[in-house]
Amino acid sequence: MNARTTALLLVGFENDKYAQSGLLRRMVESAERIDASLARTLEFMRSVALLPILVISTPIMFDVADASTTTKPRGLLAAIRDMGALQRGTWGAQQIDELAEFTDVITTIPNRQGFNAFFGTELQETLTERGIRSVVIAGNSTGLCVDSTGRRAAELGYDVTILTDCIYGRTLMEDRFYYEQIFPLYANTATSTEVLDVLQASHVD
Repeated sequence: MNARTTALLLVGFENDKYAQSGLLRRMVESAERIDASLARTLEFMRSVALLPILVISTPIMFDVADASTTTKPRGLLAAIRDMGALQRGTWGAQQIDELAEFTDVITTIPNRQGFNAFFGTELQETLTERGIRSVVIAGNSTGLCVDSTGRRAAELGYDVTILTDCIYGRTLMEDRFYYEQIFPLYANTATSTEVLDVLQASHVD
């Protein structure tokens, strides 16, 4: 992993997911995990901002459903829509205030409306244009957006690393299962400290 050819993907850092009054926070078991993962992500980013690494935010938000739309979200995406979470133009869909200090560092890739950050967005084109070979993923949720994005990145040939201390899932069981059984099938797993050590060493070289 080299800092110049690595991208940090921030998957879904919206108010409805991270803020104390966010609509989706109530769906997470032991919600203090949200705050812990965010704190470690911010600490990681303060160090990463000093390196020549590409930082990309892939926010998810939904447009109010049109009655004429034939393709409608199902399952959890439908539930999120129905409860009014992550609706375009609302406070809940806005990026969390904690990322404001990184405005000059973050490249935002808009229009994500599904779990996979590559689907329907210009994420792949951006990574290709910048010569990226490795992607590091932080965000939520473990078994949905993080996993879907990580798998697609691996399928596209990127070396994928998932920051186990900078993500969270809906339940502790979900986190443990994906850390131990799923992620190792296609990605590297590491803490933010471990990845930072590698990136800093590559930049010195």
